[in-house]
Amino acid sequence: MIHSVIYSEFAFRQLKKLPKELQKRIILALERCSIRPYSHIKRLVGCPYSRPRVKTTEL
Repeated sequence: MIHSVIYSEFAFRQLKKLPKELQKRIILALERCSIRPYSHIKRLVGCPYSRPRVKTTEL
């Protein structure tokens, strides 16, 4: 089952401010979340939301 990733207007504007290479890495990570979300996301404690796991070693 494929899940959907929904970008808020605020998130979309913030994403456009980042360098192109970083935008690409973030979008690819979010696309992976839509295919296999449980291995690429981490639930936030005390909240119904979750955050993506993105490696930041090559910034």
